[in-house]
Amino acid sequence: MFGQTGTSRVRGVVTDASGGVVNGATVTARQMDNGLERTMVTSGSGQYSFDAMPLGPYVVTATMTGFKKAQSRVAELQVGTALTVDLTLVPGGVNEQITVSEGTSQVETAEASLGQVISTKPIEELPLNGRNPLLLMGLLPGVSGHGSASQNFSVNGDRGRGVYTTLDGVDITDPVIPNGAASQVSMNPDSIGEYRVITSLAKAEYGRNSGAQVQVVTRSGTNKFHGNLFEFNRNDAFNANDWFNNRSGLPRELLKRNQYGASLGGPIVKNKIFFFFNWQSQRLVQSIKVTDTVLTSQARNGIFRYMVGAANSPTLVDSSGQPLVPACSGSVTTGCYRTYDLVANDPLHKGLDPLTQSQINLTNLPNDFTAGDGFNTATFRFNSPSSTPSDNYTGKLDYHVNANQQAFLRWSEGTSTTLGDSVNSGLPKYPNPKLYPGRTQNSDGRSISVGLNSVVTPTMVDEFSMGYTKRSLLFLDPTHPGLEVIANIESDPYIF
Repeated sequence: MFGQTGTSRVRGVVTDASGGVVNGATVTARQMDNGLERTMVTSGSGQYSFDAMPLGPYVVTATMTGFKKAQSRVAELQVGTALTVDLTLVPGGVNEQITVSEGTSQVETAEASLGQVISTKPIEELPLNGRNPLLLMGLLPGVSGHGSASQNFSVNGDRGRGVYTTLDGVDITDPVIPNGAASQVSMNPDSIGEYRVITSLAKAEYGRNSGAQVQVVTRSGTNKFHGNLFEFNRNDAFNANDWFNNRSGLPRELLKRNQYGASLGGPIVKNKIFFFFNWQSQRLVQSIKVTDTVLTSQARNGIFRYMVGAANSPTLVDSSGQPLVPACSGSVTTGCYRTYDLVANDPLHKGLDPLTQSQINLTNLPNDFTAGDGFNTATFRFNSPSSTPSDNYTGKLDYHVNANQQAFLRWSEGTSTTLGDSVNSGLPKYPNPKLYPGRTQNSDGRSISVGLNSVVTPTMVDEFSMGYTKRSLLFLDPTHPGLEVIANIESDPYIF
């Protein structure tokens, strides 16, 4: 059992005007969004500590006979980071009140862990290609890498596989490719409240991996209804064509991505039961440039050309594949090319092998002679189609049993299908989908977590969380029936 949770601690010291600690003062911490209140009495050293507190804005008050009521300003409690609120009591009537404008601190004095909280505002407002909030960890000190298809981050020189990610205290690290930005539960900026990245000197409660510890917390409902509708669009109409495509007479690569959804949260019973729901879908249709080395028309018929006095090179042919050097003859014996006809020189006169020729005919003729050897092989360039529809849902219920007990239930589900898996070399390599359809990646994931936080005594808190996560990832290869679940089977009918 590990200690990763989605709660934190409000603590501080109550002193009088002379700086002496106040023993026996009554301290109350109130969560402004959901109305949760907890009360305790300061210790002999004037200290108080509210553990296992849900995240959000808090106001802390302190009262004692003979002193005015002291109240802090609103301060934000963040995941995994204790909020220190020190209060000063001034002599006066209990009915009088003073508001402390200073005294709240987010400076960590109880542990040596280094890290940073990425709060709701940057998650919502910073641009995110693909709307994966975990990519923002690349902005933190000590984190290097990139947020491309591999999404591989290294923290303080550790391997990307060293990153350990939890959601509401439950492990969601990708067991196959744990690389920081990937997880078994799909998230988006509207489904999570905030997350903390511990980059160095993590405490023993953060178990398992040697790299960064990432604590993610799902959003919760509050006493007010909040929701949104959104759509984000990318379209190739705003893009320029690739220079190589222009040269080969190909259109620009297709890109039409729509990400849309909604979220809603609020009270079921005010100050008691709250709900939150988030939905996001994506419809991505694109084409990605693919280049294949194929045989020229002469080589397909068994006629191979080779240079004499030099090596074959695409610089020795023009844009249509015609040689720029002369054919060898009686007067030209070097710096020229010769031909060899396999059919004409076959002593058995059997001609080209029908099976081999049928495989070769599955490929296209070259349309780019700047690669290959120019004489016998060249490049076929085209825009290969790919599409990725996906749907993801997250729901959460929070139940305040009483001031000393809070429970939650979180459920997440998502499906994604990539037709033409560009990440794992599964794009169709030739235009005819019946001959070479490419590979498909299917992803189906579900996750559920439950938790109960209980204040047993003023000095003892019990935090219980349990979760179940399952994700299946299949690589389907239509050209190899029966072997669909084996990743990266090469089924190109003609490979150089």
